[in-house]
Parts: sequence; C-alpha cells; structure tokens
Amino acid sequence: MRDIPLAVLRQTRLRPMDMAAGMRATMAMSSAGTLLAMLLTPGAIGLAGVVPVVVACGLAYFSVGLVGLALYAGWIEADQKRPG
Repeated sequence: MRDIPLAVLRQTRLRPMDMAAGMRATMAMSSAGTLLAMLLTPGAIGLAGVVPVVVACGLAYFSVGLVGLALYAGWIEADQKRPG
C-alpha cells in the first residue's frame, strides 16, 4: 500500500528527468533498510527475546508514522503550480 502514495509523490514532486534517479534512490534505501534489519534482528532477538523486539519494531514503525503525519499533514498542493 505504501507504493501508491510514494509513486504519486515521485510523479508530482520530481522533474521528469529526475524520476529515474528518484526510483533508484528509493530502491537503494529500501534494500539497505531490509539488509540492515536482516543483519540486526538475529542479534536483537538473541539479546532481548522475540516479544520485546517485535514491540520495539512496532513502536519504531508507529513513531515514524507520527513524525510523517506531523511533517506532512498540512501539505496540500493539488491546485498549486510548480515554479520553473
């Protein structure tokens, strides 16, 4: 579900010549995050256990969502024209 808003933002906020670079950056960051999670999860589960790690991941996910809402809740530009 996250791909639809991301694709809309990429198509409306990036210049056409920058879309390919934006897509590559998105794929690189997504892959890096997945790799980091796969490397850290076994150690975290061994150290703290499954339930605390799942709760910590859920709280981190929820916190990122709240920060995103706080930053972009009032962002409306449907009728605005881009400068340039």
